[in-house]
Amino acid sequence: MAPVIADIYARKGQVLTATHQYSEAVEAYQDALYLAPSEIEYYKLLSASYQQMALSTQSREPGTDGEATPVVVAAS
Repeated sequence: MAPVIADIYARKGQVLTATHQYSEAVEAYQDALYLAPSEIEYYKLLSASYQQMALSTQSREPGTDGEATPVVVAAS
């Protein structure tokens, strides 16, 4: 029964990842892995979700568009 429930959590994680809800997706994948720790695919999905979370956070930070951020030095 646990592998079936784990698969439900993994599918929930996929839906959450697809809708850019990465934090919730990570939780769903962790729940899946708790129930089926030998399922390699769940680790791959969890890793991809962490990667997407990092990329989305980076893209929202100022100065992360690939261009150098100007440095302002105060005159003394």
